[in-house]
Amino acid sequence: MPVLHELCQALDLSRPVVLEKHIRELDQFSHTIFKQRDFMEPISFDRFEIEIFPEKKEHEIF
Repeated sequence: MPVLHELCQALDLSRPVVLEKHIRELDQFSHTIFKQRDFMEPISFDRFEIEIFPEKKEHEIF
């Protein structure tokens, strides 16, 4: 996931290991959670959540 790599780089975080579970959750729910066990290096937080918001079209009001 190139976007995840760029995001982690910008936030100065180690990149988590992306499993099939994460890809499936993003595909089905536009949301996934990476827990501490998904990182190779120690992290200072409990979880890292990613949520994808679809872009609104110009004529879309809601």
